[in-house]
Amino acid sequence: MINGAGLSLNSATFTITDILLPFITTSSTSFAISFRYGTLPIATVNSGITISPYCTSPCERCIGNKTVCASCLPNPNTAIYLYTVNSSCLNSCPNGYYANVSLTCCACISPCSYCLDSVNCTKCVNNTWLYGYSCLAICPATYYNDTSGVCLSCQSPCGNCTTISNCSSCIVNFYTNFSCVNASSCPNGTYGNTSSRTCAVCTSPCNNCVDSSLNCTSCLLSLLYYNNTCLASCPNGMYNSSFICVSCIAPCGNCINSTYCLSCSSLFLSVGGQCVNASSCPNGTYGNTTTLTCAACTSPCITCIDSTLNCTSCISTLLYYNNTCQSSCPNTLYNSSFTCVSCIAPCGNCSNSTYCLSCTSLFLSVSGQCVNASNCPNGTYGDISTLTCAACTSPCVTCFDSTLNCTSCVTSKIYYNTTCLSSCPDTMYNSSNTCVSCIAPCGNCTSSTYCLSCTSLYLATVGQCVNASNCPTGTYPNSNNSICTTCTTGCTSCSTFSNCSGCTSFFFFYNYQCLISCPNNTYQSGSSCVACSSTCLTCLSSSSQCTGCNSPSLLYSSTCVSSCPNGTYPSASSCISC
Repeated sequence: MINGAGLSLNSATFTITDILLPFITTSSTSFAISFRYGTLPIATVNSGITISPYCTSPCERCIGNKTVCASCLPNPNTAIYLYTVNSSCLNSCPNGYYANVSLTCCACISPCSYCLDSVNCTKCVNNTWLYGYSCLAICPATYYNDTSGVCLSCQSPCGNCTTISNCSSCIVNFYTNFSCVNASSCPNGTYGNTSSRTCAVCTSPCNNCVDSSLNCTSCLLSLLYYNNTCLASCPNGMYNSSFICVSCIAPCGNCINSTYCLSCSSLFLSVGGQCVNASSCPNGTYGNTTTLTCAACTSPCITCIDSTLNCTSCISTLLYYNNTCQSSCPNTLYNSSFTCVSCIAPCGNCSNSTYCLSCTSLFLSVSGQCVNASNCPNGTYGDISTLTCAACTSPCVTCFDSTLNCTSCVTSKIYYNTTCLSSCPDTMYNSSNTCVSCIAPCGNCTSSTYCLSCTSLYLATVGQCVNASNCPTGTYPNSNNSICTTCTTGCTSCSTFSNCSGCTSFFFFYNYQCLISCPNNTYQSGSSCVACSSTCLTCLSSSSQCTGCNSPSLLYSSTCVSSCPNGTYPSASSCISC
């Protein structure tokens, strides 16, 4: 049934040609037919239509065989492409073909092996690489020919590359050995060239370099590195340390290594290659301010200071004095271990620190000491002309101020008032060979307690001065010499030397005398002699018992007679019986 514009049609048969229908493979009634006048719809047929295909779907038109397509039916959901190689209709063109605007599969144009159209490739033939939609024999800069046949972008920092990991140039850092590295990582013998962005080879004599081919950081073995250059020898003030010029360590001026100096900038070069203070120069050298070296001292110096002949010690045959070497020390100095050392005051000259040879103010003792005059040894005195303790002259044993101004004497002499005497003067006595004044009232004495004479009293026999009444028994006050003079022998007491008042045993008192025997005309009566009768020359026991007669009397019967009686005769002053 067709209705429209006031028309109705119950049944009709139509033949429709050259229309494109949706892709169908069997008879279908799922169609609608619209009738238009111009652009105005006039009728629609949407049922009762049956279409039977002529060519085999999806052929739209066939050639000679309903399966050999000349064109293809459209598909409402996807395009259908004519593949002319086998006159088939395909959902997509095969590899190596592309669909043109007429939906025909056309062969890709070499070097494309796959393509989107005649100019836009999606895959390339061998030995060409897809770059975008083009096939290139060589990938452009910053791309590389990948084994997949595609130009793949080099990864930063590669500029150009041969694989994703093998650079051939760099856009940052520097190219070396298929890599892009920091300048510091360029291989030995190369540097980071900022113009070529490569690790460029250093130029001889550089072994290694930085920033430019001649800005060296190390050198060929025959040369030494210094300040980005290569030298045959290091500049002054530097030394070769593993072919690198290294600054000598102050105070070295020049050196052969870090510990051995060849010259010094401020101190002095020691023979051991050290820079030292002048005071530390080795023995036998001094700090030479002209050469800044520890220069050798000149003989006779063994050690010296400030100059070769400004000695501080000398060869063994000479003595050091005041920076010179002398054969002997000057006055007031002595040799102490071959050095002239000042004698210690008050020494004038000396042989060592404790033994003086002369003195400046005191007196030189025989022991080598300078002493006060009072301390000069026994037997010497302080001689002010020689300033020595000069020997005293005999008979002085000790003396003062001069050789004969004695203070003691030899044993045979006695000291008195700076002199030596054989005996002490009056009123003095010898006390240990010194004359000492007797103690009053002694006039002369033999000791402090034994007087020999007295000045006012009387000298007793025991060496004491006493009043006359106190003279000891057996003595008498002798007014001639003021001595209690011993009575004559036999007296026990007396008033004068021979005027006895008593006698000792075995002596007999007679007429103020003490006699060993009674004299003639006396006889012994006890301890006294008694006068005999006047006629007796000697008598016994009584004054009238004569034992001898005065001449011319004769002894007869103990009496003295003028003549012998009868019957007797005189013989030797006696009457002898006839």
